[in-house]
Amino acid sequence: LNAEILKTVDFVDQTDGTIVFRTCSEEKEKVVLQLGTCNAERALKVAKLLENDVAGIDINMGCPKEFSIKGGMGVALMKDSDKACYILKTLVSNLTIPVTCKIRIFETPEKTL
Repeated sequence: LNAEILKTVDFVDQTDGTIVFRTCSEEKEKVVLQLGTCNAERALKVAKLLENDVAGIDINMGCPKEFSIKGGMGVALMKDSDKACYILKTLVSNLTIPVTCKIRIFETPEKTL
């Protein structure tokens, strides 16, 4: 089914036509899109494309999957606080929607904060 019939906003991978994200106007104020990233500029580029169609952007800094860790994403960002902060600051300072991040807790509350 196409977006016109469904009244959806579709984000399509131009290389193969795959719908990578689908939403609709009724969901705009409810959907927070989670991104896996290790690059602030790329995350910002994607977030800017979605900014008017979602309520917020969440950066996944907790995924323990091997593909995320090897790519410097997910929980790997918890070991590189400078990069994690740079990604978040880049998004927060350039978007009009809220930015959050999912993290894993450390051994102590102090280390987590």
